[in-house]
Amino acid sequence: MSLSYRSEIKKNNSGVLFAALLVLLAQPARAQWELIRRAGAASCVVENSAGEYRTSYTVGEPSASLSKLGAYPASVLSGYLSQIPSNTLLFSILNFESTGAVVSEGALLGAGAGNPVKFLFSNEVSTEALTAGVAVSKVRDHFGEPVNSTRAVSVALIPDETAVLLNSTASWDKGSVYAVRYSSTLADINGIALGAESTHYFTVKMDYLASNVAVPMNGSGPSVTVPPGAYSSDYYVVVTTAQTSLAVEAANRKLSAMPGAAASVLSVLNVLVYDASGNAVQPSSSCVLTFLYADADGDGIVDGSFPPVRVKDLTVWRLDETNYLWVRQAGADINALAMEASLEVPHLSSYALMAVPDTNVSSVYAYPVPFSPNAGNTARYGDWTGLITFTNLPAFGKIRIYTITGDRVRELDVVPPSMKWDVRNSGGEIVASGVYVWEIVSGTNRKTGKLMVVK
Repeated sequence: MSLSYRSEIKKNNSGVLFAALLVLLAQPARAQWELIRRAGAASCVVENSAGEYRTSYTVGEPSASLSKLGAYPASVLSGYLSQIPSNTLLFSILNFESTGAVVSEGALLGAGAGNPVKFLFSNEVSTEALTAGVAVSKVRDHFGEPVNSTRAVSVALIPDETAVLLNSTASWDKGSVYAVRYSSTLADINGIALGAESTHYFTVKMDYLASNVAVPMNGSGPSVTVPPGAYSSDYYVVVTTAQTSLAVEAANRKLSAMPGAAASVLSVLNVLVYDASGNAVQPSSSCVLTFLYADADGDGIVDGSFPPVRVKDLTVWRLDETNYLWVRQAGADINALAMEASLEVPHLSSYALMAVPDTNVSSVYAYPVPFSPNAGNTARYGDWTGLITFTNLPAFGKIRIYTITGDRVRELDVVPPSMKWDVRNSGGEIVASGVYVWEIVSGTNRKTGKLMVVK
């Protein structure tokens, strides 16, 4: 029981009330006692001197007889410790467990199809609101697809453990994700409520004879598809997108330190698979990793990438955990319609979708040629509004413009996919009529061409 204890203060034989107080707070089951204040005496001592006062007490009974109170000429503090329900304790869910399952990212992973799920509370749960206060629903199936179906369960208290057991009236569906919602009507035996609804999730081991899709617990991001028969018995998958492991962080640092057009990480998929006994296992046949990316306007550029990355240049890399390196994998399939990048792999560990900046300059060209803004034929020769355009540009690089004799006129930073030159030199002056040579450099790639200005 969650109880607090306080002393009731009595007067001495002269009728004077002396200010001293002993309060003990009983925390939930298996917690420690917390001493709030004491008069200075050790626990359960009949008589003890504490400074200018003499204290006398026991636990749970009157601490001194009336004869004792009257016999001492000095001030005497007396009283007894009484039990009162506490309204300061937090009633909460401490943990949950099931046979062979593990807790990862706040969820219980790998419960058995026929096993109950145990929830441990900070105090004994009141039976009056237990059934009405607990609801279970299936939120995703074994393909990782969202569903919303209520699951009938039986709820039972475990005496002396401040725990609740949830049993499905039928077996839990293999490979599915369930949500357990505890409403604010749930309370402990002292009437202290949870205060706010609390939701916890658990997954059920996957059927090794079926095809299964594992996704992160929040249901978004990359996924892994495991074909039937890839394992010899039921298993469960721990899928995360975190980049906080030492190996991933070290590999990311090495990647960013590479010179030139280094790839950058768009998303990470960490996959660990365990059998029913909790042993890490690898598949006997290839699985498929699927990463998502965004290209909302369909321009072939990955949304939010900088330098801009073309969808066609997305690649999948595997983490070499021994050397802390990302290793590029061949054969990734890019589905522009579904905005997915997928790769078939024989080994499950950590993988990443990488954005590789485009340094291809082979398709770059400039127009119009010649540029004659005063000719009166805008479609053919351009005008002072349209200027000179460079198109099919790479993700980054430099455009340099020279006179025919090799003097540099202007240098521009590449801004893909197209950008304009305002026909001015580095001093801001419009260049003279004549032939000019342009050069574009991106990474190790280079291309040149000619322009003509006729004013």
